[in-house]
Amino acid sequence: MSGLGLSGRVVVRFDVDTLGHPVMRTFRAVQSPSEAFTDAVRKVIPQMRFEPARLGGLDSHATSEEVQIGFSFVRPTN
Repeated sequence: MSGLGLSGRVVVRFDVDTLGHPVMRTFRAVQSPSEAFTDAVRKVIPQMRFEPARLGGLDSHATSEEVQIGFSFVRPTN
């Protein structure tokens, strides 16, 4: 993307399962200036791992949870 000289912010939502893996069938863009940016984020999310949510503290069972996360694409300064 940097080769195009574009910048912007992408905000996405998706569920995280009890093992901390993103559930990509629930992936959706909340904000994005470009489909190309959304596609770039969609490609990297499956490689990410999260700490699963827990009900009742650290000793309790993990549960799935929806997360929202933002990614910034910044035009390089030359």
